[in-house]
Amino acid sequence: MMVALLLMVLLQVSCKRMQEIKFELGDDVVETARHSGVPKFQVQKVSRSIIYSVAPVPEGIPVRYTRPGYELSIAPLFSFTLYAEEERSRKVDEVSIIIGHITSHEAAHAFAEQMIAQFQKGKWKRHIPESCPAVTGRSSLLDETGKWTGNCPADPDYKLSLQEWLELLQDQNPQKFPKWEWLGDGIFVRFYMWVSTYPEYPGDTRPSYRFSLDFQIDTVRKETDAELEAHDIKEGEIHGWPVAARIAAGKIETAKRIKLLEENAVKRGDRVVDR
Repeated sequence: MMVALLLMVLLQVSCKRMQEIKFELGDDVVETARHSGVPKFQVQKVSRSIIYSVAPVPEGIPVRYTRPGYELSIAPLFSFTLYAEEERSRKVDEVSIIIGHITSHEAAHAFAEQMIAQFQKGKWKRHIPESCPAVTGRSSLLDETGKWTGNCPADPDYKLSLQEWLELLQDQNPQKFPKWEWLGDGIFVRFYMWVSTYPEYPGDTRPSYRFSLDFQIDTVRKETDAELEAHDIKEGEIHGWPVAARIAAGKIETAKRIKLLEENAVKRGDRVVDR
């Protein structure tokens, strides 16, 4: 009883001290944590990774990305996590933010719209992966047959109607859930979500939404992807698997698919744009 009371008092004190969370990437993880506004982090070392996290974040506390020209304000929060690597001088190269529980389709749709609007007002530039067509509008969310797909990031200039939002989510297939990606001053950001319409408890018919924002230093992201591909190729050589040939063939097929998707986009009135 006394222990529970003490924990409650400590939590209330922490809530009063924390008014907002602030962050940027590229600085020392200890200094970033110290200046973030979070009174106390949970700290873990996994192999050579250093992880600072706080969850759950007290209600009403926003997180702010403070780089001039790229400012963002994010709430409601569930968790906030900083990642750094010993081999990269303990500098923060990734930040993960999970947005708190949203329990209606309308509220989730409105949250996504206001979050996207913040990116569009800043200096952020839409990111289009090399494996995706550089198309605008509704076409960024459609596959070769014209059906909804979440395989590629959506065009942030295209505003999904609530009806389209519900169509994307109706079969509960996470691969169809929309996502968005941006680049800004060397930082890569992915905004995505997951949702369930299964009741959390008997009689609860509300949907359950969680959104995530992942920030990464773009050069580190690309280096990691290249290292993983090189590792797969090396493992293939050791075991006699044709991994390099499969990757090369996959790139040829991807180029054909992109060409078809871009032609389809033009036919329906959308555009092909520069990456």
